Amino acid sequence: TETLSLGINMPARTVAIERFDKYGSAGRATLTSGEYAQLTGRAGRRGLDHEGHAVVLWSRDTPVAEMARTALAAPPDLHSSFRPTYNLAVNLVGRFDRPTAVSVLRRSFAQWEAETSRRGAEKRTRARGGSRDLLVDHLGRRLAVLEALGYVHAWQLTDAGRRLSRPYHE
Repeated sequence: TETLSLGINMPARTVAIERFDKYGSAGRATLTSGEYAQLTGRAGRRGLDHEGHAVVLWSRDTPVAEMARTALAAPPDLHSSFRPTYNLAVNLVGRFDRPTAVSVLRRSFAQWEAETSRRGAEKRTRARGGSRDLLVDHLGRRLAVLEALGYVHAWQLTDAGRRLSRPYHE
């Protein structure tokens, strides 16, 4: 499921699951309701589709009752770990114009989560003159540092910025 957490919008209405378990540090374990929801597309596409189908291949190793229990259980609350890193900032500058980069950032689940969790604070902020766009603010701070260090100039990557866009590290 971790490979599907990249924000890829795969608008499939039917998903086939070959195995109802996954390998982790403790060996193989049955999928959780959250992992099942993520695999079947419900985690990232909530509210976008009225109907979706999941086909689970039968296996002696997993009783049908276990599959049904997992499929019908409510998934746990999702929390995004997405953060606008310096690497993300240089890659947005390198791949998109400014309005498109901001649009991409605003469509992230983390932005939705931040805005939802701050609904009350946003109402107060709007009354004072505009809502906060948290991830865009973070991106702006990252870009200010990158400009000060010579990696970005006028929404263009410098040679150093192009080199910085290649490695990735948390």
